[in-house]
Amino acid sequence: MSFFRGPTAPARIPTDRVIPLHFWDESPLYRRIALYNLKVFDDVLDPEKLRGSLEALVSQKTWGKLGGRLRKDAKGGLEYHIPAEFTMDRPAVGFTHVDHGDLLKADHPLASRLPKPSTRPAVVGDPDECIDLACGPGCPTSIDDYLYSDRPLLGLHVVSFKDATLVTLHWLHIACDALGMKALVGGWVLKMQGKAVPGQQGFDYDPLAELGMHPTEPHKLASQRMTTSSLLTYGFKNGYTLLVGKKECRMVCIPGRFLNKLRSDALHELAAAGVEKPFITDNDVLVAWWTRIALSHLPASSERPVTVQLAMSLRKSLEKDLLPPEKPFISNCFGFTNLLLPAKDFREKPVSDIAAQMRAALDEQNTRAQVEAYQAMVRDSVAPLPVFFGTGATYQISYSNWTKADLFGADFSAAAVKPRETALFASYIAHCQVPFQFPEGFIVVGKDSKENTWLCGYRAQGLWEIVEKELEAMEDV
Repeated sequence: MSFFRGPTAPARIPTDRVIPLHFWDESPLYRRIALYNLKVFDDVLDPEKLRGSLEALVSQKTWGKLGGRLRKDAKGGLEYHIPAEFTMDRPAVGFTHVDHGDLLKADHPLASRLPKPSTRPAVVGDPDECIDLACGPGCPTSIDDYLYSDRPLLGLHVVSFKDATLVTLHWLHIACDALGMKALVGGWVLKMQGKAVPGQQGFDYDPLAELGMHPTEPHKLASQRMTTSSLLTYGFKNGYTLLVGKKECRMVCIPGRFLNKLRSDALHELAAAGVEKPFITDNDVLVAWWTRIALSHLPASSERPVTVQLAMSLRKSLEKDLLPPEKPFISNCFGFTNLLLPAKDFREKPVSDIAAQMRAALDEQNTRAQVEAYQAMVRDSVAPLPVFFGTGATYQISYSNWTKADLFGADFSAAAVKPRETALFASYIAHCQVPFQFPEGFIVVGKDSKENTWLCGYRAQGLWEIVEKELEAMEDV
């Protein structure tokens, strides 16, 4: 009979502390995404030091949700069940370890294929090739793996080699975003070093419970929000690609000298065009340039509407009233800036022009009032999902830049087997997500210690081949 009933959740433990999910974490999209973040360290790390320090962090009172067990309440909402005490039977962190201690990383069939930096912008590998390195035995791949087991939300997988260590954190997206991960990794490093870690805010209450309930002005793009009919048209045209069609993931390396020159040239162009004291960031330039590359399969003169959707952390915008910056907030706390232009603008106009428009959109849509207005539109939707702007024919491209999370800047030297006098930073970071893979969603993983920027994303089958040809045809810089 259990076959017909389906899986059942473990029995509730009366001593567990039960905390409902925050409103902005309870998203049907986040429920469907298990994240794997793999760091490659070119030294031998102590697996037990990694595990013990992470468990010690999660065992701190206000960090306990990361060790919580995910359950549904009577209405189907999600909640954390946090053990009163973490034990060997109910640990704070899921942990798996594969030991190849007698093997060099270069001699392993998969690890030897991990991407290496390039001297020019180039597609350097497929992050999904390393899924088996990131996922240990029995690692979760869907929300059911959490709901119908007693596994903690946060997991750690370590692969040891004779000359290197691969360290993967994995979690369901409901737990946190990129800057939440920054705080998590930062706290973990402090624990490795034997230092104190500040408590979290928002552990057992939702500081953003009313975000989006008190708009004082309309959103700047409210008139361009997709109507129900536009959404249906968009879904009809893109449903197969979004939900069923085969997708391919690739990692791109962009050397620092290339991005520096791109930004420098753009600033000079804006100044020459009469812009007084022009200001654009690396991200503005990167989004403008990469969108041109990503649209290279469309005719240069295409009038097709394009919406660039850029994820932005809301912590800075909310620090004066909802999120004081003194304590970390490990949760999902981001919105989106949108730029709507025809495809031909991205293909034909200078990178400087598009970068300046991206900067203007960010400055305009990132005010406290506009954040409130955007989140009000999200609340007005059927579910807490991003708002879509444009028409049913829109080509949607999304970006999430993790550079501020500084994942490459986390110093793991305290976990080295042999004491080090120098810092130890990841030489490569891979990001994978299962089972849902959103096409035309690009993640800027960050900038490594050698100033290389790493970008990855999923695309419909065949589109990456066009990108590779486009990059190969570029002049050397």
